Amino acid sequence: MKKTLLLFALLASACFAQTLPVPAALPSITVGAGPSWTRGGNSPYSFDATLAVHIGKTQWYSWTDISTPISTSTSAQPVVSTITTGAAWIAAQSASGCVALVTIIQAGFSAVAANSTIAPSFTGSLGVAFRLGKSNVYLMPYAKASNAATSTSSGALATAVFQPGVQILYGFGGK
Repeated sequence: MKKTLLLFALLASACFAQTLPVPAALPSITVGAGPSWTRGGNSPYSFDATLAVHIGKTQWYSWTDISTPISTSTSAQPVVSTITTGAAWIAAQSASGCVALVTIIQAGFSAVAANSTIAPSFTGSLGVAFRLGKSNVYLMPYAKASNAATSTSSGALATAVFQPGVQILYGFGGK
């Protein structure tokens, strides 16, 4: 997993001509949605929804995600939804602002409905947001490490899993 994240960061950094020009890479309010894949999960695919709000004139965003597994199984096992909130930092961006390296740290909860368990959840993500033309639409592939609880685990830090995904982001205002 570390090698994959390192390779992802190296490839992304090759796209940057300069770092952190003002204004920030993403618009004031950004919403996103897309699939992610959980290696070894009972329901390996999830639908992720994101809300990001730019904080002042900084390179920081308030970042909230809701992740819900897509279950095609008819088993009695419940699907585990996770909600996390935290911060995102635009670590670097291209001179034009069309490509940005986004680092995200979040904490929240996973809920397993069948046994009323609510477990802590922590995630760390690294993504590259690509602006599509001159629009406020971005394509952001990302890699996430998460310890979200499953129907059989407590969400312990030792059970962190790698989750690659991709989102389509749309920004309101600021650009």
